[in-house]
Amino acid sequence: MKLMILPGFSLNNKKWSQEVSEYLTNDFDVYVHKWKHWNTGDKKDFSIQDEADSILSHIKEEVCILAKSIGTLVAMFLLENIKVNKLVLCGLPFKNEAYSKLSNLKDQSIIVFQNVNDPLMSFEEVEKYIRKLNPKIKIVKKERNDHLYPFLNDFREFLLYKN
Repeated sequence: MKLMILPGFSLNNKKWSQEVSEYLTNDFDVYVHKWKHWNTGDKKDFSIQDEADSILSHIKEEVCILAKSIGTLVAMFLLENIKVNKLVLCGLPFKNEAYSKLSNLKDQSIIVFQNVNDPLMSFEEVEKYIRKLNPKIKIVKKERNDHLYPFLNDFREFLLYKN
């Protein structure tokens, strides 16, 4: 099965995506998307639609998606165009209408990890928001006060679990 990793916006997330990829490479055919602005150094080069189009040119088969922060939003733009087996979202950064697409997915194929005091959106905020969209989605509270998501074993466990 192919696993697509959609990291956060900051270049610091490149290391996170590499660590996740290395951890999961024995279980999946891993594709790590690298945002255009990471190469150019210009944040203005980031466009959700352009990134989604670029990703779609690489992915033709059913995939699992593991997305962090802005990657979670980009994932929403992919859902209409590819078949997603499992969807792992971590560190939702803000509310956006695009997340309403979660209401159309099988809830057992989605998991959300959110740090209790994530500086972008707290667990409490995310839980209320996601429950309105789809009350059956599993939301996991992590006892951290940052926007880091080093939960490699949790990711692997969910992705490999057979529904």
